[in-house]
Amino acid sequence: MVVAVPMAVWGPLVCLASALGHYLASLGILRLLAGQHPALAAADLQFAANWAVSMLQAAAVTALGLLACWHTGADTAAADLPLMLPCGWWNLGYWLYDLLALFLLANQGREGGLAGRVGVFVRWWPGIVAHHLGVIAFMALGVLSPTRAGQGDGLIAMGLLTEASSVPVAARGLLARLGMKDRRVYLYTSIAMVATFLAARVVLVPGVVVLYSLQRGLSPAQGFLSIPLQCRLGTAAFYALNLHWFFLMVRGCLRLARGGKLD
Repeated sequence: MVVAVPMAVWGPLVCLASALGHYLASLGILRLLAGQHPALAAADLQFAANWAVSMLQAAAVTALGLLACWHTGADTAAADLPLMLPCGWWNLGYWLYDLLALFLLANQGREGGLAGRVGVFVRWWPGIVAHHLGVIAFMALGVLSPTRAGQGDGLIAMGLLTEASSVPVAARGLLARLGMKDRRVYLYTSIAMVATFLAARVVLVPGVVVLYSLQRGLSPAQGFLSIPLQCRLGTAAFYALNLHWFFLMVRGCLRLARGGKLD
């Protein structure tokens, strides 16, 4: 006799397995990089390993988004995609792992209480802290919440494609930590980062809202207002942060065009 295991049990287990799996992957990559780049500082190697894990995660999520969109035929109103919940729990595990990993990296060599270390983390990179907390909240409330009841799976599937831009972002961070800023591959990766960020974050997000509205016979404003409140708030915050980051990317490109240094 097969006994059904409730989601309240297997979901957190998948999340925990994901966090542990990504941590073990980072250790394996760290060992590999240490053997290939023995002259690099330990901190640079640890950051590089974390960027490598992020790159692999982003590539996997993008592939999942493409598969889900192929399965639904780009139907944004599709519901109850079979892999959405387990993949959501797995993805949540990654974001929890990465938040903790970055917290530890930001506090390397520092002492003090938890409150002080959290303050150091927030001041170190406030944008990434806000991004991670926002994604974790969206995953918990917008994807894994039982109140969603399968609604919006088509929209979430297309939203996974935004992670395509994270692949060159992470690759660029990896190359920088490996001391390859003066290599041509770093320049090409930076160009790919800006291009994919524009396509997958700045253009795709409102494009999905417009497509969803057209498929339901609504105006873009009506379509946006018809999705669950937590999804609206998460999308708006996500888009505002992405616009800020894209502005920083463009500013860096303009500085490079004027003969400055690419950060």
